[in-house]
Amino acid sequence: MAMLPLPAFIEGRYLDVLAANPLATALSPRLVAGANRLRDVFLDPGEQAMWPDWESAAAALVASFRAAVGTDTDDPRFIELVGELSLASPLFRQLWARHDVRPRQGAVVIPFLHPRSANYD
Repeated sequence: MAMLPLPAFIEGRYLDVLAANPLATALSPRLVAGANRLRDVFLDPGEQAMWPDWESAAAALVASFRAAVGTDTDDPRFIELVGELSLASPLFRQLWARHDVRPRQGAVVIPFLHPRSANYD
């Protein structure tokens, strides 16, 4: 079965990029292991410019971050990240104060056979 190469990355609970394939990094040079998507979306003008509706994307990201963290709000990593972004970004501060919670949404990987694949019957 042949795989269609698609951009893909894996993020952790604090929206740290844990792994990214080269196509994801080609879409955004910030999609590399060790980067943090919240920091990039709120603090990097280059990343913000990539989103046609940046404020809506940022709102969805904050809501999904809140859902991922849940009630584990005394975790030092959580406190550090929210504190840093609250001081550095007025939009983050405003969105955080709304208390929106929304589960993360992502694409589903669907394998398929293409007529040009060697395994196509």
